[in-house]
Amino acid sequence: MIDDLLRFVPPAQGNAYMGMLQRVPFYVRNLCVIGDSGGVLGYLLKKRPDTRAYGIVHDSAALPAARKMLDGVSKASGQFASIPLEDLDGVVLCNLEETAEETLDVLVRISKRLSPWCHVFALFGDPNFGCPDASSEIADLRARIEDTLSSLGYKTYHTWSLDESSIGGPEDGLARLLMAVSTQYEPIEHVRALVDNQAPDLAFEVAEHIPRGPSESEERRVQVYAARLHAMAAWLVKKPGGDFSHRLAVAQECFYYVTYALPEDPIAYQAMARCWQAAGDHDMARRVLRTIHHHKSSASMARDLENIPECGPMTARVNDVPNWDSARPLRVLFLMNPRPHYGIDVLFDGLCDCLGDEQVIDYPHKPWLHGEDTDQMRQYPCRFDRAGSPKSLEEVLALLDGGAFDLILYADVEGDLPQDEMHDIIQRAGGCPVALVDGLDSFADFRGRVSDYLGFSDFIAYFKREKHRAIEYGPHTYPLPFAYDRRRALKVVGEARPMPLFWAGHRQFGTRRIYLETLEARYGQDLNQSFSPDDYVRRIRESAIGLNCFGLGFDTVRYWELPANGCMLLSDRLPIEIPFDFVDGKHAVFFDDLPSLIEKLDYYQAHTDEVAEIAAAGHAHYMQHHTNEARARQLLGWVTALGV
Repeated sequence: MIDDLLRFVPPAQGNAYMGMLQRVPFYVRNLCVIGDSGGVLGYLLKKRPDTRAYGIVHDSAALPAARKMLDGVSKASGQFASIPLEDLDGVVLCNLEETAEETLDVLVRISKRLSPWCHVFALFGDPNFGCPDASSEIADLRARIEDTLSSLGYKTYHTWSLDESSIGGPEDGLARLLMAVSTQYEPIEHVRALVDNQAPDLAFEVAEHIPRGPSESEERRVQVYAARLHAMAAWLVKKPGGDFSHRLAVAQECFYYVTYALPEDPIAYQAMARCWQAAGDHDMARRVLRTIHHHKSSASMARDLENIPECGPMTARVNDVPNWDSARPLRVLFLMNPRPHYGIDVLFDGLCDCLGDEQVIDYPHKPWLHGEDTDQMRQYPCRFDRAGSPKSLEEVLALLDGGAFDLILYADVEGDLPQDEMHDIIQRAGGCPVALVDGLDSFADFRGRVSDYLGFSDFIAYFKREKHRAIEYGPHTYPLPFAYDRRRALKVVGEARPMPLFWAGHRQFGTRRIYLETLEARYGQDLNQSFSPDDYVRRIRESAIGLNCFGLGFDTVRYWELPANGCMLLSDRLPIEIPFDFVDGKHAVFFDDLPSLIEKLDYYQAHTDEVAEIAAAGHAHYMQHHTNEARARQLLGWVTALGV
C-alpha cells in the first residue's frame, strides 16, 4: 500500500523523510500532514508510541492509500471534518516544491482553529543540495513559507538540515526542516502544563527544545534550566524505564546552574531533593534541604524534611581491594583521551611506577607524559617524564597481532579518538581483555554509550571515577577516583600553620555559593581570592584547615591535595565509593550540610591540637592509599582478580 504513496515523495528527499523522524519532537503526538506524500510521513510518524497522524491531500489519487494508513484524511478542498484541528500539536507541510500555494492556503484556513501550542513544520529542498540552478527557487520558496507563517502569527523556532545520514550531518543536505511556533508560545508554561498532566518526559523534551544562543539573557537561561530541573524531578519520581543515572546527572547539572544564579531560591533545592529521593538516597535529599532550610527556613521546606525518612549516610567506603601480585609482569595498551585529563594521566604515571615505563604504551602518545614541555602545558599538574616514543596505528596493530599486550585500558568515554581507529584496534585485540576507564565528572553510567561507539561490549571491568553509592552500574564496576602525585606532596608534616582556613575556587556548583558566602559573613575571611600555581600550594601549606566542596563531580582534586600537603581536610561527605577512604574524625572531618559545616568549623578552629593530629594522620593515609602508584595498584589488583 505504501508503494502507492511513494510516487508522491520528491525523489531527492526520500532519505530526508527518515531524517525528519529524528527532528519532530516526541511531545508532538497529534499531527496533521498537509501534502500528497502525507500518507508516507504519517505512516512513519505513527510508528512512534502514542502518536496519531492525519492527512490533508490535494490529489484524489493519494486518498485511498492514505486513508488506510492514517487516522483520518481529508481532501484539501473539503472541510476537514475528520481531523481534530483543535487537538493538534503539530502540522507538517510537505510537497511544497510542487504545491506550495495550495498547501499554504490550507494552513491559512485552519490556523485559527489550532492550539497556541501547536508547532508547524515545513519540509523543503535544501538550496545547497543538487542542481545549483534550483537554489534561487528554493530560497524564494523558503521566503514565501516564512512570510505566510509570520502573517499567521508564527515565528521560526528551529531549522535543521536533513542529510543522508539523517543525524545532524553537514550544513548541506537533501532538505531543510523548519519548525515554527506561535509568537505567543511560552515553552516554560508548556513544560509546567505537561508536568501537571503527568507527562514529565514530554515536559523535559519541551525544555530541551527551547532555543539557546548568544542573545539569550542570563535570566532566561536560568528559567530554562529551572524548567528542565522541574520536569526531570517529576520524571525521576515517576520512575520510568531507561537509564536512571543519566537523568539524575542531568538534574544535578540543572540544579548547579540554577543555584549559582539563585542561591536562595528554595524551589530548586526541593526539586533536587525529590530527585535524590527517587534515586533512593534519602541522606542526600535531606542534606540538600537542610542547607537551604538553615539559610532560609520555610514551612514547606520543613514539611518536605519531615516526609524524607531519617537515616544515616549510606555506606560508601570500599576497602576490600584485592592485592596485586607485583611479581607478575603485565603489558598494557592504554587508549587515552587525547586532551589533558587529570585522572587518566595520573593513572598512566602510576601504572608506569608499578609495571615499568616500557610496559605501558599510551595511544595516542601524549608528549607531556614523556618529558616534553610547552608554554600551554607548563602549569598542568600532570606532567611526567616517562620513557616511550610515539606509536603509529600500524605499529599498535602489529603489536596486537603479535600478542604483545596482556590488557587494554580504554579511557575515552567522550569519544574524541577516531572511531574507525578504535574499531580497528578493538577488533585486532583478539583474546586480550579490555577494561573501560571512566574519568568523567559525571556519575552517569557510560558503559552503554561506549559500547555503541566501539561496537564492543565485552569489557572485563568498568572503572568509574564517580561511582555513586545509590546507582547500580552492573557487574565488575569498581571505584577509581582521582589520586595526587606523590612527588608534589609535602614530605614532612608538623610545622606551624598561621592561616586558619584555605579555600580557592569558583562558586558554581550546588551549595558552594551558600557555604562560602555564609563563612565569609561569619568569620570575616575573604574566600574569593585567586592565586598563582606556586602561591596556591604555598597557601595550602600555610593553612591548618582546607575546605573541600562538591565540584562538577563529587570527586575533586582538592579532596586529595589538601591532605597530601599536610592540611586538615574539611569536606562535604562524598556520596561516591572510594577505596580506603579517609575516616571521619581520624584522617579528615566531614560535614553534610550548612549547619554541620558551621558546627565543625567552629569546633576545630577552637581545637588546633586536634586539627594537627588529624592533618598528620590524613597525610599518612594519603601516602599509603591515594598516590599515583597506590591508585594504579588498586586497578591492577581488581583486573588480576578477574583473571588477567
